[in-house]
Amino acid sequence: MTNDRCIQLLATCDGLFFPIRQGDDHRARATINQRRRAYLSRGLPYAAVKGDAECRKARERSLAEDVQAGAVVVYKPRGRTLGIRLSQDVDAHFREKLGLPGWDNSLVVLHEMFRQVSRGHAKKYIGWQWLSEAALTGIEWGDNDNRGVYVALTADLLPALWRGFALSNSDRDGRAWYALSAAGMELVKGRQKDGRGLPPSTFPPADPPPGDEALYTQYKALRRAEIIELLSAELGDPSELGAIPLPVSWPGG
Repeated sequence: MTNDRCIQLLATCDGLFFPIRQGDDHRARATINQRRRAYLSRGLPYAAVKGDAECRKARERSLAEDVQAGAVVVYKPRGRTLGIRLSQDVDAHFREKLGLPGWDNSLVVLHEMFRQVSRGHAKKYIGWQWLSEAALTGIEWGDNDNRGVYVALTADLLPALWRGFALSNSDRDGRAWYALSAAGMELVKGRQKDGRGLPPSTFPPADPPPGDEALYTQYKALRRAEIIELLSAELGDPSELGAIPLPVSWPGG
């Protein structure tokens, strides 16, 4: 699989799991919620190629080679479009290559979220225990000079978000909140039980080494394009309600 194709898949995945900051855009929230659920169960749609039989066979051979090489995971749901996502190894390789945080950073944040939930610092809403980006980073909302810390937190959590170990949402003012999923809670509990828990001193996680600047610029443009597309996409299922915005009245810290 080419670098361009891998970066496209990575950027599309990350754009999908970036926190929804359009608090009042119910259609966009519903679209994103629907596509996130679909990704967790069957990856990204792998549409059939247009062209003659030879073109289709060539694409099928290319996909089979990518699967054989361990580059992608393919889902074949009955009666639905083929699904595809990067394998965990290739995802990790390209995050490192682009200078993006990887799974180790996500684990650090998941452990910190578990600690804060255990101490009663989370807000319970629609079945989940939510922690604000302000509480997790120690940077109050309105501190525009340090808003980059929120972006760094999101980047740290993306590997956990697309694996289904964490959830993201926002209030109507577009401020992000995060929660451990049931799988995320079990993951941290299991690691602590078998002696692999991470101490508080590991949080916040260290920044990754710089990556390939040109590839990162390409990734960032593709990720932004994915987010823009999501905000204007047609909703596949009109009955989808989307993620309910969190209360604006909640303090962040």
